[in-house]
Amino acid sequence: MLKVKGAVLRPFQLEDVDDTYCRWLNDPEVVRYLEARHADRSPEALRAFVKNSLANPNRHFFLVLEDDQDLPIGTASLVVRPHYNVATFGYMIGEREYWGGDYALVVQVALLDHAFGTLGLRRLEGGAAATNTSSHFNFRRLGFVREGTRRLQVIDNQKGPVDLLVYGMFAEEWQENSGKFNRFRVVTP
Repeated sequence: MLKVKGAVLRPFQLEDVDDTYCRWLNDPEVVRYLEARHADRSPEALRAFVKNSLANPNRHFFLVLEDDQDLPIGTASLVVRPHYNVATFGYMIGEREYWGGDYALVVQVALLDHAFGTLGLRRLEGGAAATNTSSHFNFRRLGFVREGTRRLQVIDNQKGPVDLLVYGMFAEEWQENSGKFNRFRVVTP
């Protein structure tokens, strides 16, 4: 379990494939930038996805809970490539009333701390459609380096084909930047 101010990331369980999770993944605005929008999002398919995720030791899949109310608000994941000691990461804030605040940033801080601290990874990678300005803002804010552009790689359902901007970060870079986010960390005595 990962705890940060305002949120808890706990390992996702099969029982978490409920009406709330299905609602998020069937909301066109929630999945606008997610690859999940191209997959079968029926309850059966989502349960199969979660079963496969839980069986994969290189996938770390979390349910994000709003800390005060124990309310599910999203998900977060790391997919580790152990031979290279790197991972890709992603997150989804499914409850729209939590958009626009610090929750996306808080979730990513927890993931980065887990990836570089607990798991001892050397590098994280991520990417976002060029039209996903919030994600680009957060990548830069966290200290990721934009490493490239995959031209017209993804489809934005509202704009058509758009570039995918690719970001990376090394453990040393997170170590240098992570202090800026201490306000999101829970200090244990």
